[in-house]
Amino acid sequence: MGKIEYPFWVSGHQPEYCGHPAFKLDCEEGEGHYAVIEIMSQRYKVPKIDYGSQILKIVTVKNAFPTNPLVCPESTVMYSILFEYNSSVRKVAFTLTYNCSANGHHPEYSYNFSCKIGDQDHEAYLTTNTSWAYELKNRCEYGEVIGDFPVLEWELQGLKGSSDDQVGKVLREGFEVRWRADDELCQKCFLSGGTMLLLSRQTLSDNMFIK
Repeated sequence: MGKIEYPFWVSGHQPEYCGHPAFKLDCEEGEGHYAVIEIMSQRYKVPKIDYGSQILKIVTVKNAFPTNPLVCPESTVMYSILFEYNSSVRKVAFTLTYNCSANGHHPEYSYNFSCKIGDQDHEAYLTTNTSWAYELKNRCEYGEVIGDFPVLEWELQGLKGSSDDQVGKVLREGFEVRWRADDELCQKCFLSGGTMLLLSRQTLSDNMFIK
């Protein structure tokens, strides 16, 4: 991933004042070393940070590794004060189902796959329309709709049919968010030899002074 810069900081390797508390990264081991960020109680692997465009690529830790079974999606909520979805993101809906009727056709652009909740396998669908997700749910004895789930638009375009591998790739590629920061002020501070101190946990603006 390269050098870690403000507003990010690595817990256990850098002091907290090097960045913003909400941008703390944990270094973990699994299939190699990787960085993890927690946003709204969800843990994400961080494959890429683009400081120039302030874009962070993230993927749910549970589905970050192709060698692990595909875990069923959970509701995703962004911390809107500090993050916003990038333009590359498309919102989709997932339907988790149990004991479904075979009656009726599958709506267009709905993709059937299987995933796990704990040790139990579930039949599931990815759809590009929330109303189709509820139509599929109503055919089943049990169903749950997870709406407004972020995926990468170009990964969604690659879907050509119902396939665990294809839908799994969409989930394992994660999505992109932009972080909100006033980096110009911080750069002026660093160039002048000043020290950055965090004055507010709510924004990344006006958090610096010259020492």
